[in-house]
Amino acid sequence: MGMLHYGRQLYVRPSYLQLRNRLAQLSQNAGPYGDKTVMITGTPGIGKSFCAIYLATCFIAHGTRVVYEFHPINGSASSWYHFPPYSCQGFHSYHWGEFAFHTRDADTVYLVDGGLPWIPSPVCWCYAFSSPQRGLYRWQTKSPSAHLMFLPLWTLDELQACRLSVDAFISALSTQSVTEAYEIAGGVPRTVLQLAADWRGSDIPVKDLVIDTLDTAVRKLSSQVSSAAAELSYLTPGLIEHRSLHMFYMTLW
Repeated sequence: MGMLHYGRQLYVRPSYLQLRNRLAQLSQNAGPYGDKTVMITGTPGIGKSFCAIYLATCFIAHGTRVVYEFHPINGSASSWYHFPPYSCQGFHSYHWGEFAFHTRDADTVYLVDGGLPWIPSPVCWCYAFSSPQRGLYRWQTKSPSAHLMFLPLWTLDELQACRLSVDAFISALSTQSVTEAYEIAGGVPRTVLQLAADWRGSDIPVKDLVIDTLDTAVRKLSSQVSSAAAELSYLTPGLIEHRSLHMFYMTLW
C-alpha cells in the first residue's frame, strides 16, 4: 500500500475478523439518517493501527475507495492517503483538503489512525482508531449516537502465534521470554515483545530487568519531585509543612 512505516507483514487476530463483520452489519442496518461514525479504541500498544491497515486492505480489495488519515505518535505532521478501488498504491498528501471531496461520496470509507477525524462532515462511513484520550470523550459527548467499540487485549496464545508468524527478529524471541513478559505486561504486544527483545541474550530474568528499570525511574522522579517540593515550601511558607516528599512502593512493582 506504500505505507512502509507499518512494515510488510501483518498478524490478523480473530478480533479483527469479528470487527470487520460487525462493521458490515452496521453498514447494512443503517438508516438514511443514522450516524456513520465508529470509534474503535483500546489500550495503547494493542495494535489498533494494524487493525486499521487490515480493514483498509479488505475494503480496497473489495472495490471500495479508501481515504486514510494517519496521525503519528511522535507528534510529526499528519498524513492523508487516497486509495482508489482495487489499488495497491495510494496517493499521499500532507493536507486533508486534497482528498476531502472523496468523503462526500457515500461509497467511500474514511479510516482514521491515531486520533480524531480532521475532515469535517463526511457523508461516508468513518472508522476512527484512537487510544483513550480526553478528545475521544468530548467527541462521544457531542456525538452520542455514534458507535464506540473496543479492541480486546491479546491472549498469550495470540502473542506466541504472532511471534512465530511475523518477521525474523520477533520469531527469534524465545517462548519463555514472551511468556514471562506477558505475566508482567499483560496482553499488550508492543510492551510484551519489547520486554522479550530486551531480555534476549541476558541471563537476568525478565522480571528483574523490569524491576531495575522501574526502580531507577521512580527514584529519579522521587528526587525531582522532592526538590520541587522543597523549593515550593520555601516560596510559600506555611502552605507546605514538610520540605521533602517520600515515595513508597505499594506493591512489588
